[in-house]
Amino acid sequence: MSVRDEAQGARSAVTEAYIEIAEVAERRVNIAIPPLRHLISGSIAQSVIVMDKSGKTSHIAIARIARTRGNRGEVLADLHTENPDRFDDLSEVWLEYDNGRHFIKKIEDAWDHKGRKVLKFEGVDTISDAETVVGCWVTIPADQAMELPEGTYFNHDLIGCSVIGIDGSLIGTVRDVLDIADNSQLVVRGGGREFLIPAVKNICIEVSIPDKRIIIDPPEGLLDLAI
Repeated sequence: MSVRDEAQGARSAVTEAYIEIAEVAERRVNIAIPPLRHLISGSIAQSVIVMDKSGKTSHIAIARIARTRGNRGEVLADLHTENPDRFDDLSEVWLEYDNGRHFIKKIEDAWDHKGRKVLKFEGVDTISDAETVVGCWVTIPADQAMELPEGTYFNHDLIGCSVIGIDGSLIGTVRDVLDIADNSQLVVRGGGREFLIPAVKNICIEVSIPDKRIIIDPPEGLLDLAI
């Protein structure tokens, strides 16, 4: 068995153990707890938030460019919106690098491809051109975002939140949101380790976006499953 195979096997074992613990956590209250992914939409990275002078979010992300595709400047993007048709009515978007630099680009074409979105931007006509935007977040003005029901959150609002146990101990910071086995998990990094925290309401018992804080009540053994 190769080192890569061993690593994949270890990660699979952690995932299976996580799923078992998450199922136990849901049985705590003897009802099925819907995953927060049904209550979350939008971007999943703090770096994609563009602030105006008042400190308010001016843009949110709906996709991130993963790689180039073909030789005509097309790129393949991972969607970060629960509405895959979001691009149908868009003629332009803002692209943003992780360092915060952002610029506007007109969309020439967009279509679905195996759960992702292929995008063709005006002025991006070669592989070299496309490589310059790989890794960029595709954002739209915040006033074009879908309105969320009370008590629900955009993913980009969760990223960067401190995760605190009910005893007041700091567990880490939310770095990402992942889908595993039809559920969403917060990827929390702290103490040199990463944890998967099920995004369910009986574990994430308090979410304060203004304070960038999530208080959790994890089931026994969950924090032992570092990834």
